[in-house]
Amino acid sequence: MKALLLFLMIPYVFAVNVQQFQRSNTLTYEMLEDARVKNSHVFNDYDMAFTLGASYVNEPLTVKDLANTKQFRAPIKDMLSVHLGVSAYIFNNVMLGASTFYSKFKDDLGESRSGLGDTNLNLTWRFLLKDRFAMALMPFVTLPTGSSGADSQINIGTSTSPSFQTMNPISDDELAYGGMFIYEHFFNFMNFVVNVGYKKSPGAAFQEIDLRERLMTGIGAYIPISQKWGINAEYMRHWGLPISDNQNPNELYLGTSFGIARRIAGFAGVGLGNIFSDSDGNDFRVSAGLKFTPRIWSEKREAIKPIRIKKRKVVKEYNVQNIIDLEADDGIDLRLSECDENGVFNETNTYIVRFPHDVGVIISPEQLTYITESINARMNDIEKVLVTGHTSAPGSAPYNMSLSKKRAISVSQLLVSKGIPKGLVFYRGKGETMLLDSSGSSEAEEINRRVEIKAILKGQAKSCE
Repeated sequence: MKALLLFLMIPYVFAVNVQQFQRSNTLTYEMLEDARVKNSHVFNDYDMAFTLGASYVNEPLTVKDLANTKQFRAPIKDMLSVHLGVSAYIFNNVMLGASTFYSKFKDDLGESRSGLGDTNLNLTWRFLLKDRFAMALMPFVTLPTGSSGADSQINIGTSTSPSFQTMNPISDDELAYGGMFIYEHFFNFMNFVVNVGYKKSPGAAFQEIDLRERLMTGIGAYIPISQKWGINAEYMRHWGLPISDNQNPNELYLGTSFGIARRIAGFAGVGLGNIFSDSDGNDFRVSAGLKFTPRIWSEKREAIKPIRIKKRKVVKEYNVQNIIDLEADDGIDLRLSECDENGVFNETNTYIVRFPHDVGVIISPEQLTYITESINARMNDIEKVLVTGHTSAPGSAPYNMSLSKKRAISVSQLLVSKGIPKGLVFYRGKGETMLLDSSGSSEAEEINRRVEIKAILKGQAKSCE
């Protein structure tokens, strides 16, 4: 719903109940904007985002008695809206967006009305991007493009002495502008976002309500259930300035997002309006939509091809004491300077083994045959074999650290079982602290779930002479 629905005020009305809704172009949130944390739960490697959505609100505007205790009429009802939005990166970390909508509803006389709503333009500048948190600024402008066909008749009198006035409930009527501050934080189990903004709408006044200036606030969370879907909860509230009890429409939204294809996501959910006050109405909204996020002009990151681990084949476990725990012996000197010429593994001295999600044990020892053969062939040149386990970001930090050590131990055990001297092998776990790809995509998680086997050459390795 657009802003003018907030402004309807007839002389005996002390509360206005409005579904506060404007679909965003983010992948996780329905109403709120995100700051796109680097290390996120969702795939966010795209150049453009196209949004197509629809929502239905039973009573977007209600009328109450003078005491603000009884809801007796809905001057606007049965509103069905279709929303269209697009956003694109124009510079690094700067995105330009535009959105509009078309609505059909019934007015106070029961007449069907419809029309195109106002057009919103915004520019999102993500000025701080870290692995765990990000911040952005979003200036915006709303153009009064609402169709006159949506002009509605609203009774500002009484039921016995009606007095109708014409208004357009899907337009601000005048140019509006403002800005939003966005903060987003990445936790291992969810993304959390905060929106705080200011909007000035010179034409946003009707009867006794004046919301030409307002404070916009919102908080939201996205909780991943799997790599393909998750749930989100959002609460948004607009505060008329100066703040008063009857000018603060709000909505709690509960929904889900799910991947349909690599570049297509679906969204659906239910919004409840003004639920924190019994006297503020009880209307509801249902919504659903699709978002398409193509990569068009940016370079594609080439993923390291994973070694596929066969399932349902368990190998013998070896005593962990046969391996030297690097982290338990501070006196070990790794002497990491090495010669990269004539690498142990073709042109490199580091080999990567991939793991499935939440798997800590090598299932098929055959996949290490090439590694052990290569090490044995250069045994005279190798001083140490360092085995380092890593995980992807989802999951708690302590759990990921434990899982990474299990992976490193599993690989170390197999190396020893295949003839590598146990005094040559060192293992350690790094958890999620050394991600190769922090984009948050499923492809990135596959890249990050790994064990790196590093052959450290002797200082005077023959192959380096």
